[in-house]
Amino acid sequence: SVTSEKKIKTEGSLSRKTVPALGRLGINGEHVVTVVGGRITSSMTIEGDKTHMVLRAATPDQEHYPLKMDKFMKLYEPNGMEVDELPGATSSGPFMEMQIGQLKAKGFKLYQPRPDNRRYIYKLTPADMEILATRAFISAWGSVQPVREVDYLASPENLKEIYLMPEEVVKAERAWSNGRGSYSKLTKQDSTENFKVYSQEEMLKKYGKMIKDKGKLMVKCGTVLMRQAKLDESVVTCINGRITASVLVTDEESTVVQGGLHELYVLSKAQVEANYEKTVQDIHGTQPVDVMLKSQGFKRYTPKKKPKYFYQVQDVDMKTLPKAFHTSYGNVQMPEAGAYFVMPDTSTCQDNVTPEIYMMPEDKIFCYRPIEKAMTNRVSGTLPVMGHVSTNLYLRTGMWSRFGWAIRSNEAAEARMTGSRSTTASQPEP
Repeated sequence: SVTSEKKIKTEGSLSRKTVPALGRLGINGEHVVTVVGGRITSSMTIEGDKTHMVLRAATPDQEHYPLKMDKFMKLYEPNGMEVDELPGATSSGPFMEMQIGQLKAKGFKLYQPRPDNRRYIYKLTPADMEILATRAFISAWGSVQPVREVDYLASPENLKEIYLMPEEVVKAERAWSNGRGSYSKLTKQDSTENFKVYSQEEMLKKYGKMIKDKGKLMVKCGTVLMRQAKLDESVVTCINGRITASVLVTDEESTVVQGGLHELYVLSKAQVEANYEKTVQDIHGTQPVDVMLKSQGFKRYTPKKKPKYFYQVQDVDMKTLPKAFHTSYGNVQMPEAGAYFVMPDTSTCQDNVTPEIYMMPEDKIFCYRPIEKAMTNRVSGTLPVMGHVSTNLYLRTGMWSRFGWAIRSNEAAEARMTGSRSTTASQPEP
């Protein structure tokens, strides 16, 4: 009822889920029974293929419960991590290795909660139990949930449903990691504007001018590897062990791109047409990496010289920036000091370019050059694609270009090995 929802909001605590969950795809006709503390708290039968995810809780009961696919996508990042690739998975002893193998065989993966995965948690009182004379209520998914005075009620931030959170679940979460819990209680400031997940429109309105005024105009150099995306393919962007994006491909026209640090990400057909030249080159070469990339369908694309503003986030900015924001491709990103805000320069583009703001890790900007230097058409300003040139050339024109001592040492070593006299090469642009 409206009264119950208002009470949960005003007297409950708004919390954000911080701990990942194990999940797998539900099976049509599968009957999922949730048992907590020896009590059946929910029971339902899955109808249809790819309609639900089945999650396993990180509690002593390790109870299973289903979530509709659209609800799951709003609460968790869409791409899970394989359980046998988790840290320590292969060195935790025979018992845990067997458990991990069984979880993987059933299709379980570890899914990270989205930054906007928040809910109200309310502790029931004796007065509430007098109202709930039946000691049970019907959940939004049609299951009868029994209630005890020691239990809690939970509701998403939009208050569209109310469901049971058993006492055992809350206790387990509070006991986890010395009382830190699976849910992080938000302060009044966090529960309002400071933790609001901004839309693209809000980001552009509030930070677009700052990025343009304080940022540096740069263009992408070199070539990029791309292949056709596959329907229902999960693409995780991971840079230096940090997941920066995750996308589930929902069409057959999108493209998978391999970035300068060998990370993968997804671009729509419109984004490829707007940002890359129409001329496509096949991969030439007989090295194992060339053969592998060609077998996967990768080809070489040349980016158009479309300038973008790059602004490096400072520590002082973190005090006023939102905790998270939605990207134009449906992901949620969290600003981080040292990373860059990127925004296309729409004033110089002849084609229709949609204004947007997104984050780019500091590690990835080495393939971009300031516009006045990139436009000089110098060989040193072009970064080749790793795997199609010698490693030495790649390093000289790319990542090592800022370390002259490394280039000079390498040249001296080559001269000694060949017995020839080395001529010092001009230094590439930083």
